[in-house]
Amino acid sequence: MKSRLIPLVVVISLISLTIMGCSQAAPAAPTQVSAKAAETTKPAEPTKAAVVAQPTAVPAATYPQKGKIITYFVPFGTGGSADIGSRVVAPVIEKTLGTTIEVINKPGASAQIGLTELARAKPDGYTIGAVNTTSFPLVYLDPDRKAAFGRKDLQLIASRAEEPVGWVVKADSQYKTLQDVVDAEKAKPGTVKFGTSSIGAGPHFTLLMFQHMTGLQFDVVPFDNKGQLRASLLGRHLDVEVGTAGDLVPGVKSGDTRGLAVFTTSEYKFMPGVATARAQGFDLVLGAHHGVGAPAGVSQEVVNAWREAIKKALDDPTVRQKYDELGMLPTYLDTATFEKLVADLEVSLKPVIEALKKK
Repeated sequence: MKSRLIPLVVVISLISLTIMGCSQAAPAAPTQVSAKAAETTKPAEPTKAAVVAQPTAVPAATYPQKGKIITYFVPFGTGGSADIGSRVVAPVIEKTLGTTIEVINKPGASAQIGLTELARAKPDGYTIGAVNTTSFPLVYLDPDRKAAFGRKDLQLIASRAEEPVGWVVKADSQYKTLQDVVDAEKAKPGTVKFGTSSIGAGPHFTLLMFQHMTGLQFDVVPFDNKGQLRASLLGRHLDVEVGTAGDLVPGVKSGDTRGLAVFTTSEYKFMPGVATARAQGFDLVLGAHHGVGAPAGVSQEVVNAWREAIKKALDDPTVRQKYDELGMLPTYLDTATFEKLVADLEVSLKPVIEALKKK
């Protein structure tokens, strides 16, 4: 069935934060003693004001409160790279923070439902969420989606992983290159059928851009479930599967699928031998950074605690091994870098969205 490729949306990569300083209490005013009293009495005992003015110990961290559960939203369904990648680091972060993290999937509208709920949550540090650069900016940059939030309504904390967008075909597919797909579609429109579970998100955006570059209009089938999408590809109901590397690498490793293109600047280590779109003559580079965010207004203490916990989790050998199996690169970006990445991405995406809408 032909999809009219709903609201245009876009993808991304990298960055953000600001570090706030701490203020010190002003010293108390000195206690005055009369000259007469100074001559006739012993030195005065330290006054209460003088005692208060003495340096005090830095207060102990209060976040998180012991036994208070932290809810962690994943704005996608179960089984995808954003979901699995979050669940891989959650147990390690739990140990660092000393409390329970409950991962809850909030899928719908290409992450818009989950991100909206995260933005509206109380900024107390007990509602945190996954923020993916292939979906987050695409929601609020597209006016047709009427998003209830913008970039400043979420406090980006840090990035934990990155992965490129890729396209795969069944292992014995007749399509070996992107040009094969273009030639087949030009010769007989409607010949090549694409499938994706990311309508309105980054992977889908690569398809929109590819169509824009080639002047073609492919038959696109949307899926809510990545398992059904893969089954349809293997059952020959689809020709090309569009997704992020973390969703595609397992099938390539098992031999069920074969990489058709990867949208990176150079060969991706988890998809060796798969040519980039650029190397095939199509200048398209798109990838995703998987990060963590909170409602705007959350305290610096919460930001610092999560940032350090994420960094520590990415140094864990078990986490790194599982990310390797997923085909994801453990990548830490601090708050400032992560925020700058998203801000820069907005600048490059806006004109692309506008151009696609005019078609």
